[in-house]
Amino acid sequence: MATLSLQPDEAERTPEALRSYHVFKTLLGMGPGPHPMRRIVEQTGLPRGVVRRRLNAMRAAGLCCPTPGHPGHHELTTAVWGADGERLLHALPGVQARSRRYLTVLQQQTGQIVFMHGHMLLDSPVRLCVECRGDSRPDFARELAAHPTAAGRLRQAPLAADAPGLAILAHLDDTMPLSGDLQTIRALGYATSPSPLPGWSFVSVPLHAVPGTVGLEGVVGGARVVGAVSLLARTGDLERHMDAWLSPLWHGVRSLPASATRLEDDAPSIALHAA
Repeated sequence: MATLSLQPDEAERTPEALRSYHVFKTLLGMGPGPHPMRRIVEQTGLPRGVVRRRLNAMRAAGLCCPTPGHPGHHELTTAVWGADGERLLHALPGVQARSRRYLTVLQQQTGQIVFMHGHMLLDSPVRLCVECRGDSRPDFARELAAHPTAAGRLRQAPLAADAPGLAILAHLDDTMPLSGDLQTIRALGYATSPSPLPGWSFVSVPLHAVPGTVGLEGVVGGARVVGAVSLLARTGDLERHMDAWLSPLWHGVRSLPASATRLEDDAPSIALHAA
């Protein structure tokens, strides 16, 4: 009687088959999505054409699909992740290229982790991470691995939980009466707080867009707060270097294009994934 082999046959060892597994494994590691093609190509290290063919094959198999309303983005389907809402990441547009360059420069100038957050004002207002730079720094990666619940709270948290959300909250409506702490944040123009990662703290400044830009068509009046840009640093380092780091943080935010949250086909998605 023939012996049943559990080893893959030769057809499964072909370069094309291995590329399919590699793209699928990479997407699993990135999370449900949506993910821009640019990021998928970067993460796989494969040519763009190869990645596109593999995504088309995965789409035919029901494993991934284009993200509705976000051209150039792909996401894994519930056939992979299931219907459990806790495992589905929020789908937000990314930021435009000039803004990404600013975040990269800010990270290089300070050596710290840089976040850009947006917000949603539903039943439970939250701040949501839409971009991150410097998160591969070895000491940060080690700390994040040691505190597995911190990644999810860095990615998403109640609006009043920490500095990124507080910087947004203090500037949502200039006519709105504020508590003492929010009044101080509005007067200073920035917020500080401990972060979800023990021993690390945020300093955050609000990010505004002016009416008439993409996403704010038809809105009249002054600029509207659309998010926050933050530095995440070890608490002691932040206390020592606050003044030096605030200057490039403020300068960069003010120099961003008015349409700071404009969609792009290759806009990046969420950088941190819930553990």
